[in-house]
This record gives sequence, C-alpha cells and structure tokens, in this order.
Amino acid sequence: MNPLEEHTVTFLSAGTLMAETTTRPIALWDTTTACAMAKEIVERHGARPFAFFFRTEAVAPDSPDGVGGVIKGGRKLTRRSGCYFINGKVETLAEVESRTDPSESILLENMRCNGYTRVCTVVNGYRSTLPFESGDVNLDPDGKLIEVCP
Repeated sequence: MNPLEEHTVTFLSAGTLMAETTTRPIALWDTTTACAMAKEIVERHGARPFAFFFRTEAVAPDSPDGVGGVIKGGRKLTRRSGCYFINGKVETLAEVESRTDPSESILLENMRCNGYTRVCTVVNGYRSTLPFESGDVNLDPDGKLIEVCP
C-alpha cells in the first residue's frame, strides 16, 4: 500500500531560552494560510509567532501481519522547508556592523563566529533575531513574498 502524505506547519514564537513551538496540520504548504493561522496563536507571556516552517511526512498505515496481529505503520520525514519569517527585516553583517551599537556586540560576535552573513529580525511584541540562511523566506503579514535568501 502506498504511504500517505501529511503536511504540518510549525510556528516559532519567542521563548525564555529557546523558541516556543506550536505544530498544526495544514492541507498544503501555503504561506497565506499559515500566516492566517499564526494570527490565532498565542504562547506563554503573550508571545506570537515570528516565523514558521513546513514539514511533509510519509505515513504508512497499519497492516495485518498474517497471523492475527497488526504491524504498526510508521512515519518518515520526506521534506522540510526553510524558515518563513513573518514581516521581518533582513540585514547583512556589514549593515549591523555599520551601526556600531554596543548593545549588538553579542549579535555581531555570533554572526562572525558562526559565519552568518545575514540575519532576520522580527518584532511582534518581542524582538527575535535569527540567521537568514539559504532557503529562508521573509513574508509580509499576509504571506506575500518580500525576500528569499539565495
């Protein structure tokens, strides 16, 4: 029997040490639908999603084992998107360096040490800055394309 495909969208919101996540099923990898879903999510301390990513899993159904039992089907990740930032501001290392803002010294050090040439900052109640890497996308609040990282 052919495995079925299931799609999910995982939303990222500002957390204390790591991002809070909420995962929901979605019919297709559709940024407009995902951005509309993001507007309904509120995490701890009022945090709202700053980004999301899609996943597709192949789902094999349970099947009879031939002797009266059942072999449990399994799940396998088949595709994962890059990160879709919601209404972010993308900046290069040179742009961040040019501000010479002492409060950004840790950001600059992280960018230099980890080889990040671009970051995306989203402010949606909380400020979140993450690497903007190949395959990542910056969207407007309604899911329309602003910029794609090459």
